[in-house]
Amino acid sequence: MTRRATLRMPAVALLAVVALWTTALQAGPTDVTEPALASASARELWRKGSDQVLSGDFKSAARTLEKVQSIEPGHAQVSSVLGWLKDAERLEANREKLRADTYEYYAGQALKAAKEAREWQAMTPAQREEALKKERAEKKAKADAAKQAEGDKKSEDAKPSDDDEEDDAAVAPDSDEMDESDLGAAPDTDDLDDKGYKWSKSLAYAQAAMANAASEDEFRKEAWLKEIVSNVLVEIERHKEKREWRDAAALYSMLQGIFPKNQDYEDGFDYTSKRAHLDIVYGPKTTWRNDLRGVTAGSIAQILDRMDEDYVEEPDFKKLCMNGLEHLLILAQAESIASTFPTLGDKDLVDHFASRLNGLIKHRVKAKSSFNARQVRSVFNTVLEANNDSLRLPEAVLVDEFVSGMLEPLDEFTSVIWPSQVDDFNKHTRGDFVGVGIQITQELGKPVRVESPLEDSPAYKANIKPGDLITHVDGKSTIDININQAVNLITGEPGTKVVLTIEDSVSKKSRDVSLIRQHIKLRTVRGIVRDETRATGWDYFVDPESKIGYVRVSGYMDKTVEDLEHALDQMEDEGCRGLILDLRFNPGGLLTAAVKMCELFVKERDPLVQTKGRNRQQNMEILARADSRFNRPLIVMVNEYSASASEIVAGALAGLQEACILGVRTFGKGSVQNLIPIMDSQAYLKLTTAYYYVYDKNRPADSWYCLHRKKESEAWGVEPHVTIKMIPTELSKVLRLRRERDVLKGRDQAEIPKEILERRAASQPDEELPKDPDPDADPQLIAAVNMMRLKLMSKQPWVLAPAAQPQVARGAAVESRAPAETPR
Repeated sequence: MTRRATLRMPAVALLAVVALWTTALQAGPTDVTEPALASASARELWRKGSDQVLSGDFKSAARTLEKVQSIEPGHAQVSSVLGWLKDAERLEANREKLRADTYEYYAGQALKAAKEAREWQAMTPAQREEALKKERAEKKAKADAAKQAEGDKKSEDAKPSDDDEEDDAAVAPDSDEMDESDLGAAPDTDDLDDKGYKWSKSLAYAQAAMANAASEDEFRKEAWLKEIVSNVLVEIERHKEKREWRDAAALYSMLQGIFPKNQDYEDGFDYTSKRAHLDIVYGPKTTWRNDLRGVTAGSIAQILDRMDEDYVEEPDFKKLCMNGLEHLLILAQAESIASTFPTLGDKDLVDHFASRLNGLIKHRVKAKSSFNARQVRSVFNTVLEANNDSLRLPEAVLVDEFVSGMLEPLDEFTSVIWPSQVDDFNKHTRGDFVGVGIQITQELGKPVRVESPLEDSPAYKANIKPGDLITHVDGKSTIDININQAVNLITGEPGTKVVLTIEDSVSKKSRDVSLIRQHIKLRTVRGIVRDETRATGWDYFVDPESKIGYVRVSGYMDKTVEDLEHALDQMEDEGCRGLILDLRFNPGGLLTAAVKMCELFVKERDPLVQTKGRNRQQNMEILARADSRFNRPLIVMVNEYSASASEIVAGALAGLQEACILGVRTFGKGSVQNLIPIMDSQAYLKLTTAYYYVYDKNRPADSWYCLHRKKESEAWGVEPHVTIKMIPTELSKVLRLRRERDVLKGRDQAEIPKEILERRAASQPDEELPKDPDPDADPQLIAAVNMMRLKLMSKQPWVLAPAAQPQVARGAAVESRAPAETPR
């Protein structure tokens, strides 16, 4: 039950297909050949402008190509390129305005909240209570008005119309299954208002403002931010006094987000989050006994031995032991869980236990100049003796807390999977799950709704459609349960039966559907839009005129490369000339799948990836075993949520000069975890044993570089050749566009229901937030298409620069590496 941080990805549901592209992407070139320029100066300027496009400097390219047009007017190709470059400039101007306006909105809200906080501080307790009552009444009135407006809209939509029956479905309100906190979206400040923590509300808005700031460093210097922070620190102390550990940890987390290098905030979050963890795990009505079943002290020796032998770096056992003991001291001081462990309410027993632990720290840990795994085991055995003489806490609790503390100084991906967690862990690592094959969502107090069935699943074959409501699961109403409980009811063992009561999205008639659960393979390869007439079910051409293919890979599983090969076959049959491979939001998966994907694009025996660990048995180098089967221009798109296997693919293709990388720097999860059985194979130690290295033939010294982001790292992951940053609102928009492309209609469904089609991600929950003037534009994809168009037209090499020569290019949100010399 050790709780270690993992890469969390925003949840992505499936929605309906809608029109995606703005003018910037629609206006493809009418002629994909290079212009026949008579003038030597015009030809030279054309090559210069082409290089600027291929390095991502669209603004300079437009100015250069305008000179070409002035020298030799009338060339359709030049006019075409200028047309979509100017569309790209317009989009970039809109994006910069959206960023600036969004920043001003959040900064204004932060200042407004700060003003309210000052007024609040001047109030008497009675005035504060009256102000809170007024705020709650205003919120309730606003919510009631919104509910009434929703009811009116449903009544209107339910009236008969002259349209087909499928258009008569009532429109459901938006629901939000996406974790906007991962994207720095609008803060939820209602709870802060109710508790009267006004400065905390102001800090939440300030953090949202920083996510949209032109310069984070300049933002941190704002005088008004310093006032907010100083008052929030006072509120944190109030939370601590009231033992509101989760609230205190949440505020420290926000402060860390704004000031990531501040050690005081890191230490504050560390302590308060540990206290909050204890309340959550051992509070009333928790399942700690079941969670810790089978956990014994014998596991510690096995964990320490394997760490000593195989951990990627030399473990500092002195530090690990200290951290484990400090965890136990925090546990002993957690009087808030005395209802679970009554001895924690006995001051004498707590003092006795704490005194013994402090003695251990002073005399048997700090006093030692060196420390090894055997000494850690000896110290913990003394802890067990001290516990028997005082608190008499369950052994499993001491083991879990000590191990949690001991692993904390290591990397975030090393953890222990206790016996109670093994089954769920195995389910999540198999690359499939057992169920009926539907993606669902739910609004509070309403039945579960189907977002999309999955291909070839029991749900799809039973004609369960997007927009259908699941009102009952095996006779149990879904109104009274949350989404996780619904998932647990619907999933189960393969071959078992589940009965879903389905309310049709159009007719509103209900029917019971009996389904047999089976293993569901998740498809991870998708195109630009669904097309039932094609063998793969997808159209992969983002620009049909220029024959530019687009493939999105959402993870690396057993069938990923096979599905990608089918996509490549289809595109090649239809004349594909260039490919955009989208690895954004891809958290990784199987190394074998990543290697096989690389082999589709590189030459046989090209170096792909190395692993290097402290134990030399962990070291290996993987070379491509097959020659490239796709020899066309390639752009790989990545972002800050591209991790692990997706970073290996992007890094290998970039380093071998096979691809142009576009987006933002990747996550930096470049470590290898081995799953080591412990406790007679009833539990696992997930231990980081090596780091991944990828090859870059242009690096001046060692051609291999580490992908992993360590705490002190200044560089990590894969750095794009062309950097295009997006603010949180834009990231949410891209996720919405993906959901809309991914939805799968029911077998006899003529159209997607309006409540699905009209749904939008809650990236703009506040009516006052600035509206995106390009709501269906994916800025990174548009840039990739423009670069590929010019690449195909000019037939010039990518202008890729070594990673050692970073340069910020001209333009509001576009950066590129310093261009290398292009051979002529």
